[in-house]
Amino acid sequence: MNMPSTLAAAGANRYVRMLLALLAAALILTGLAAAGPAPAASATAKPSSKAKTEQEEVKEIQRRLVVHGYPVTVDGSYGARTLYAVQDFQRDHGLAPTGFVHDFAPTGFDTNTTFFALLAPPAKKPSRTPTRLTNTQAVSRLRAAGVTWHASNNGCMDKDKRGCTSFTDILAPTLDLAIDLKKRSGCDVTVTGGTEAGHNAGSRSHSEGYKIDIRPNPCIDKFITSHMFRGPDRGNDPRWLTHSAEYVLEHPKNGGPVHWDIKYTL
Repeated sequence: MNMPSTLAAAGANRYVRMLLALLAAALILTGLAAAGPAPAASATAKPSSKAKTEQEEVKEIQRRLVVHGYPVTVDGSYGARTLYAVQDFQRDHGLAPTGFVHDFAPTGFDTNTTFFALLAPPAKKPSRTPTRLTNTQAVSRLRAAGVTWHASNNGCMDKDKRGCTSFTDILAPTLDLAIDLKKRSGCDVTVTGGTEAGHNAGSRSHSEGYKIDIRPNPCIDKFITSHMFRGPDRGNDPRWLTHSAEYVLEHPKNGGPVHWDIKYTL
């Protein structure tokens, strides 16, 4: 092959490739110019219609939880407090406490599902007095659940003596608050006060079976303050709430030991 002819052909090929590259670049620039400048990003992104719908669904769930006595803030945010309230509701109604509401509504917000049917506004029910327990019955339940108890008066369990820790005539759901706390938290739970003499009087007091005291510890303190709804303080003592109870970290004015004062509220 003639060398000059080969070089000439190579040069021609390079020239053709350069022309094609320039033509492609020109077409790209022409397309960008025709499209105009890209729209500026909005300073404040607006939620999509789907996000708005989901937020309204959460608000509806929260409104119904409040009606049923599960204290949550109706803000459309499915945060930790709402999650815990949903789990409590599911647990109380025999459902798996998953915290997920659409397990029962695969197509979306469906008021005909099991969860939402249960969460419908409750019908008024006749008041019913909770069962009262004997001291022996209460001790048996606590022992079976792994809950311990302590009395400052040498283990005394006489209801009529100060310094004892008695469970005579305590309401079953009040005792269950301590047992449930043990089961759910996995923490050590020690009861330090029941129905014995020496507590403040009242219709929903210790002596009436509505209150039970437990000893604070880092594990139980963390569980209560992170899983319950923060309510208004009771005097100078911080208070947390659930749909059926209040938990007050009480600092006795007489200088007694700090304890969790737990009251059954239904």
